[in-house]
Amino acid sequence: MKREATLSNLLNQTFAELGANTQLVAIYLAITIPLSAVAAFYQGGETTIAGFDFGFTIGENLLALGALAVIVVLAAVIASVVLQFWLYAGMVRRSTELNLSRFWPWIGIYILATLGITFGFLFLIVPGIIIAIRWLIVLPLVIEGKLPAMDTFGESWELTRGRSWSIFGAAVILFIGLAVIGSVLGGVSSLVGGISSIPAAVVSGFAEALSTAVFTAFAVGAYRLLRDDTEELAEVFG
Repeated sequence: MKREATLSNLLNQTFAELGANTQLVAIYLAITIPLSAVAAFYQGGETTIAGFDFGFTIGENLLALGALAVIVVLAAVIASVVLQFWLYAGMVRRSTELNLSRFWPWIGIYILATLGITFGFLFLIVPGIIIAIRWLIVLPLVIEGKLPAMDTFGESWELTRGRSWSIFGAAVILFIGLAVIGSVLGGVSSLVGGISSIPAAVVSGFAEALSTAVFTAFAVGAYRLLRDDTEELAEVFG
């Protein structure tokens, strides 16, 4: 029997996804944390000149190091994009295999969704929150591949209808939990070596990667609860 996407079920399914994809998440963290740590170490709180939506920025510190450093960080950005796709695809398919067959539709929808949510946040925040909730499962639907990429927006909007408060509540709980973990680790690292130290950069990288992994699991978990034919997908990728 299909479970409802209640707050408790959403949280339970999120942790179920993390548990079912332990190897995938571990590999993702092991690769992503050093990438994020290097970027965080270079930034050092400097004013952002150009930013990316994958946890990396190009700031004055980095530019001062020259073209090679910029190229290295840009390469890290590209790697992080591929890794984030791999994480989404792996959780949906329950596989650690890197299959790029849905990469370009995924990246296109990711960019459009990010722009839409950002635009919504410009209007007093609330519209951005609503859009983020209603488009929560867009990226898993793209990985599924049963609909044209652009149709996943409407499908996600329809499937999340009537579940907005449950999704919002679960997301807030996860956000608070991650914020507490990040604050504790950040406090410890600053005591060890200061806010600009290598430990601080590693903690920042860990917090970034962990947040991405948890909220990817949240989106995929919501997708499994909301999608009518998830069982058919398991047979396709089984």
